[in-house]
Amino acid sequence: MKKIAFLLLVGSIIFSGALLMPAHATENANVPPPGLRLVQEEPASLIFEINTPEYEITDTAGHHLQVSDYQTLSQAGSPELPFVSTLISVPPQAEVQVHILAQDGTILPGSFTIPPAPTPGQMLDDFTMGAAQVIPNEEIYANDTLFPNSPVQLGEDAWMRDQRLVALRVFPFQYNPVRGNLVWYKTLRVEVTFSNTNRGAPASSPLSDVFSSMVINSMEGTSSSTGSSIEPNAPLYAPTLTEAAYKITVDEDGIYRVTYAELQAAGMDVDNVDPAQFKLTSQGQEIAIYVEGEGDSSFDSDDYITFYGQKFSGDRLASLYADSMDDWTSICYRCEIKDLIGKYTDENVYWLHLDASGGARMGASDGTPDGSTVPDYYMATAHAEESVEWYTWHLTSADTWFWERVRNTDTHSYSTTLNAIADTAPVNATVSGEVVSRLNADHDTHFYLNAESTLIDETAWSGITDHDFSAQIALSALLEGENQLLFKHDREPSDDIYFNWFEIEYPRQFQAQDDQILFSRNEEGASWQYEIGNFASPSVEAFEITNPTAPVRITGSTLDTGTLTFSATHSTEAEYFVVGSDAILSPKAISFYTPPNFAALSEADYIFITHSDFSAALGTLATHRQNQGLSTLIIDIDDLYNSFNYGIYHTIAIKNFLAYTFDNWSTPPSYVLLVGNGHFNLKNYTGTTRWDTTDPNFMPPNLAFVDPWQGEVDSSNLLATLVGDDALPDLVIGRLPISSVAELNTFIGKVTAYEQSGPQDWHSNVIQVSDNVPDPEDAGDFVAYSDG
Repeated sequence: MKKIAFLLLVGSIIFSGALLMPAHATENANVPPPGLRLVQEEPASLIFEINTPEYEITDTAGHHLQVSDYQTLSQAGSPELPFVSTLISVPPQAEVQVHILAQDGTILPGSFTIPPAPTPGQMLDDFTMGAAQVIPNEEIYANDTLFPNSPVQLGEDAWMRDQRLVALRVFPFQYNPVRGNLVWYKTLRVEVTFSNTNRGAPASSPLSDVFSSMVINSMEGTSSSTGSSIEPNAPLYAPTLTEAAYKITVDEDGIYRVTYAELQAAGMDVDNVDPAQFKLTSQGQEIAIYVEGEGDSSFDSDDYITFYGQKFSGDRLASLYADSMDDWTSICYRCEIKDLIGKYTDENVYWLHLDASGGARMGASDGTPDGSTVPDYYMATAHAEESVEWYTWHLTSADTWFWERVRNTDTHSYSTTLNAIADTAPVNATVSGEVVSRLNADHDTHFYLNAESTLIDETAWSGITDHDFSAQIALSALLEGENQLLFKHDREPSDDIYFNWFEIEYPRQFQAQDDQILFSRNEEGASWQYEIGNFASPSVEAFEITNPTAPVRITGSTLDTGTLTFSATHSTEAEYFVVGSDAILSPKAISFYTPPNFAALSEADYIFITHSDFSAALGTLATHRQNQGLSTLIIDIDDLYNSFNYGIYHTIAIKNFLAYTFDNWSTPPSYVLLVGNGHFNLKNYTGTTRWDTTDPNFMPPNLAFVDPWQGEVDSSNLLATLVGDDALPDLVIGRLPISSVAELNTFIGKVTAYEQSGPQDWHSNVIQVSDNVPDPEDAGDFVAYSDG
């Protein structure tokens, strides 16, 4: 977290205003930090002299050290000591070491109590700053030694495009918290050495002057190459779709049928297509399909494609992005990438290709009834969850939507429906669920099912955390139809707890509901005969979907007065989906899509990534940038979803595309502007006017758990971290949150007028503004944190 916070601060200061400034407006300031001088620069070493300016110690609730123009260490729990830092450009393969050549250190008279930097506290309410907590780091404060262990430190490596950077930090004070000693270094002479001085020339770009002004030494000869790009740290930095295909969108699990008429409406020349060429993929995986009538090499009007479709979940993409999205959960170690991705959409995308080699087809398994044992029940799970209240700071998972916020001692109820309960089965039901506390306090919670006579959980617990409850209960406690989970707490005057979800696992009869049934059983190598009733359709099909990408059709089944019978044998657990013809689904949408030829795109210094509504109007701003000497490119965000994220709606597609430019362009882009407003209610949940919105998500936020005060926030910066394993952006990225063409035109008018006024002295100044917090102890010392 320390590394990320430091790099984000560096990036924000470097790039503040850069998206709006003309290309010629950046000056190479290269001003060294106060009291720190580079006195000698050689190919294999740098020598620095540090002369600490006058310091001041104030005694107010501890001793506070201040050195004019120095930063203050803000790492939570660590002593608030002043320090000075600078960035050094170093050879790409060098081992970097720092040595103290000379020092003038003195133990100051007296005993000192240096307080720790505050720890972010709980949010008082949504979008409000929480109260800071002073929690000393015991590993530091209980240790009878100086902190830091050396007055001079090297930071971790970071890459900015083809430049390797290392931070040099100098602490003019060291502190022993056990003895209360404070050591002051009035002067230091420090050498930084490089073991390998093989270097290349830095690549030229519109940001060259900006990069040069960041470091204290020369960047000449410190590049990783002679201008070629570095392999970016994104797994999908090549287009995943390069040829035209039919985009099929689904948002629920089930058996889907794509008809002749639907493909014809989407633009397919259905009368001249060989159905043997049909190939279906989703998220980079081939999906087995069944094509009715493909044996005659003709796709006739009564032919169709059948496939098992699933609504989107983040599991598959999380397996691809686990490493490249690690910084998305930097303050939430329990957050999972699959949940961060899955919260964006329920819409999954399947691509139908015409491939001369054909595609995967469903297998078939003979399910002719054979008189094997007929099971009486299977274990079903009814999961109940609603998304009404939004809260991000709990940091127990990436789930930020809850059913209800409970702040009184009343009994609250939540319902789900059970049907076809196998009430004579020799098993119990299991009731499970989760709540999350908002207060760092003691909690006393009680959960019941249907009546307080059926206790599920009664627990005293504490802290800002989640509480999972689970208990087995007798089947007699279940009701056919609606069942209610009852919840209350006993803390007065009040507690503050979010109810998240609950579920009931119970034995269920083999009865279809809404003309379909999904079930799984551990068949243990034995043969079983399944008899499933309550179908209303004239025909019923059964599929084994243990591997959902390669379903197997069950043939030979029989249907008699609404009951389908088939036999099956599986070595372990098998999952089946049985559906009546009237319950087979049609896709939510089918369209023909031709991707851009990204290999043929002109390289650009400045890229606009936009919703299609704003593409035409952006031409004026693009022309303005071209007149400033920047080549430009306007990209439709939908093309990035389709070509760089398998069609799935998520901002990671932007990072993948930018990584593609770093891997393929002779000079990667320097500026990216995201055009369009967005909001965090990505699935348009309803149920409370507080979070309801009908506003379009033109450009969704890149949600990540990076803010220790608020939890999950928009972090476009992470989309620009393309080179190296660090959080330092490799280009300038920003957002224009407009919701209409009129707003865009107003912005363009203001920008052009502002920039045509010519360079002004104040363009080099950056002002960081905080809210009117009367007491820094309540919400943190904003000035100190910004400086540190």
